[in-house]
Amino acid sequence: MVLSRRDFLKKTCSVSTKAALAMQLSPLAFASQADPNLRRVLTGSKFGTFEAELNGNSIKKISVDNIHSKMVYHAYKTINNPSRIKTPMVRKGYLSGDNSDRGSNEFVPISWEKAIDILYKEIDNAQSQHGPSSIFPLSHWGMFGQFGNCGTAMQRALNLHGKTMSSTGFYSFAAAESILPEIVGDIEVTSEQTTLNYVAEHTELLILWGCDPIKNLKIGFSVPDFSPYKYWQQIKQKIDQGKIEVISIDPVTTDTQNYLNAKNIPIKPHTDTALMLGLCYELLEQETYNKRFIEDYTDGHEEFFAYLLGEKDGVKKTTQWASEICGLPVTTIKSLAKKFTTKRTLLSSGWSAQRAEHGEHYCWSLVALASMIGEIGLPGGGFSFGYNANDAGAATSNGSRLGVMSATVKDSSPKYDKPYTSTPYFPTSRMVDVINNPGKVVPFKGKDITYPDLKVFVVAGANPLSTHQDVNQLKQALNKLDFIATIDCQWTATCRFSDLVLPTTTVWERDELIPYGNATNRGVIGMKKLVEPMYESKDDYEIWRLFAAKFDREKQFTEGKSQIQWLKEFYDKAYTDNQNRGINMPVFEKFWTQDSAIFEYPGQNDFVRYADFKEDPDLDGLATDSGLIQLFSQKIANANLKDCPPYPSWMETSDWKERSSGEFFHLISLHPTNRLHSQLCGVKELRDLINANQHEPLWINPADAKEFNLVTGDIVETYNAKGKVLLGAIVSDKVSQGVLATQEGGWYSPDGDTCLYGNVNILTTDRGASSWSQGPSAQTCLVKIKKYQGSIPNIDCFDGPKIVKA
Repeated sequence: MVLSRRDFLKKTCSVSTKAALAMQLSPLAFASQADPNLRRVLTGSKFGTFEAELNGNSIKKISVDNIHSKMVYHAYKTINNPSRIKTPMVRKGYLSGDNSDRGSNEFVPISWEKAIDILYKEIDNAQSQHGPSSIFPLSHWGMFGQFGNCGTAMQRALNLHGKTMSSTGFYSFAAAESILPEIVGDIEVTSEQTTLNYVAEHTELLILWGCDPIKNLKIGFSVPDFSPYKYWQQIKQKIDQGKIEVISIDPVTTDTQNYLNAKNIPIKPHTDTALMLGLCYELLEQETYNKRFIEDYTDGHEEFFAYLLGEKDGVKKTTQWASEICGLPVTTIKSLAKKFTTKRTLLSSGWSAQRAEHGEHYCWSLVALASMIGEIGLPGGGFSFGYNANDAGAATSNGSRLGVMSATVKDSSPKYDKPYTSTPYFPTSRMVDVINNPGKVVPFKGKDITYPDLKVFVVAGANPLSTHQDVNQLKQALNKLDFIATIDCQWTATCRFSDLVLPTTTVWERDELIPYGNATNRGVIGMKKLVEPMYESKDDYEIWRLFAAKFDREKQFTEGKSQIQWLKEFYDKAYTDNQNRGINMPVFEKFWTQDSAIFEYPGQNDFVRYADFKEDPDLDGLATDSGLIQLFSQKIANANLKDCPPYPSWMETSDWKERSSGEFFHLISLHPTNRLHSQLCGVKELRDLINANQHEPLWINPADAKEFNLVTGDIVETYNAKGKVLLGAIVSDKVSQGVLATQEGGWYSPDGDTCLYGNVNILTTDRGASSWSQGPSAQTCLVKIKKYQGSIPNIDCFDGPKIVKA
């Protein structure tokens, strides 16, 4: 149905009461008389929808449609803040052929014509001299929209020029997405989850294993509709009535634990797999596991049970064994195992614990434990890896998905068609290893791949100098490349280490079509341009159109269509599909002419994950080798990897002995509260909501703070052999003794090997989770601390570069 602005604002605040709604919305939403010079437009972001009051080319104020996210109140401030990139820039040293000053932060303004000339010259030289294995385009969470998606526009133009390298495996869940298809036939992490109303109705024991949906559901790949929150409110009500017990297994007290008033089991970091195996052993020894489920729905349990019983390595995985590793009392572990056999149990995992050495076996062990409990496929039972992002767990609509621009152009020939001299892809998190070791052969998901010899790195909508591990090592590696270009709207650290920086528009400076609701596909939003592009910024599509024109492929790139024609094509795809489904959308012309263009699809479809498999594993088998849940994998066994056995296993991390010595703290890097990784870090209002003394927060237990004479607000030197980070102390019971926590994604403000602001990836280890996934293992690291005694540091990472003359 087509919603009015006011109806939409009311509907999307489903968890709040009318009183709470009135408190959250500004008087703008209820104004009875309008200034004829003002215009009100409903728009969206990765942080939710909001209504903007416009006067000419400025946003006067906004009203917000939800009570869940502080980010949406301030996200639009990226349009014009001190971090905004205003004009094309080239690194001063690049103009004289000197790469030694990368990171010096000295840039020379140039024209768009010269900027596109440089971009084309460098990519063309690399392609002609070295071929496709020399060029690596990277785009991640900055991608947004059906038309102006920065990653699609970049790849579309580059594909017309010639093949390039690609990378595989998200930083967020690389270990999980590589191992779970072998175990259950699906990557799970972004798949449809059992609708949360079944959890409210049927779950009796909810285990939150490193899972914090109340915090993490505030963002999405597209515009979130926040619909899962109403289900979590229902779950909370059942908890308050004593009908659901919730236990959080986590070294850190989470927002979800606090919201649900859950019991916390503060496990030692990186020991979750040992606890799971100890629980499996207890169920096996007591013969309380679900034998029928194991026999009928799993394959290879004999190998797994032999490992539990010590027949593989001589070590029984008893509760005493698990207790000594994870620091929990034997009685706690035995009590948990007993609860599993008497209550409908759901093991809900986040993505954090698999970002570790042997993170694949964390995932495998969770599935094995759920299999022994035997409630996979039942409403409110089994396991989940996906409740913590992208509106997961809410009912889906009956609507069709919008069309989207393709990264490839049919019936077109590229300028170059050279062969690869390497495998055409590599694991994303091994970027530094790739640059440092061209031609190296490494195992990856059971096959050997060959690293490329990279020369050119083009970044759009990503910030690897915040998201990649061991930033100081990454800096050294990047200096080996011939050319680095970054396309962004904010002066990120990656921009500062680039040779060429191109200013792109924010999503509010272009017309766009976007799905509303991520997993739910709740509807469609026509995002009208709020303001004209600021300064000299251009859309990603326009930047790459200019690039394509340099080698006579502009017509193929645009297909002769204007922007509005592209948007109509994307809309009409959904329109036609929905007509066939009996859903009557307005025609595009009528839809687009509204200031608040939104269409909400009908339908509330509930779902139980693995219900069909549970009903008939022969007819609806899994996409695994056996069609069943694999508790042993012959494919992984054939790979013969020392760091990834073919059944759920416990392996110590490389730094286990250092941690046991007691000289180090275990530092956990949390997903940030008020930004998306490093996105929005340039917005001061959001930094101020959580920072301590103008630095990223460092939560420290009161006992540890007392030992180091620290109080809240003190600046803390947090360091290891890789470098040093200054963080602001927050003394809190949020973390256990011996454990510290901070946020990932803080912008990099370098001073030698030190980050003056708080980028935790200065300290994390650039080591693959295992030879199977080669995913990141940067969730935690070992550090030492001391009170900072120096002068107040000058943090300049939010102020833009030093502009100099050529």
